[in-house]
Amino acid sequence: MKRTPLQRKTKLKPGKSTLPRSRMKRVGKRKERELGAIKAFSAAVLKRDPVCVRCSERKSTEAHHLVRKSKAVGHKSAHHPGNGVGLCFACHSYVHDHPNPEWIKPLSYLDTL
Repeated sequence: MKRTPLQRKTKLKPGKSTLPRSRMKRVGKRKERELGAIKAFSAAVLKRDPVCVRCSERKSTEAHHLVRKSKAVGHKSAHHPGNGVGLCFACHSYVHDHPNPEWIKPLSYLDTL
């Protein structure tokens, strides 16, 4: 039995794409505020640490949270610059692939900031 391709019930409007162009998902207002806090956190950490903290060779391009965002949901200091370090892409990947106590802090660490 030969399959036929699925057909749209309505035609596409010219010039409109069905998928959003950005890689960011569409999020609600609460998530938008959190994204703003994360961007501010990243900017502050990268300004403070212009060179990778781990290798000290490359420019830091990514901000790493010492207390994971999933552990600190709703905590007022989750996106405090003291909760982050600047890392290059390679070191940031390494830190996530090889977790050790040096790069993971307990939730109580946020209360000291």
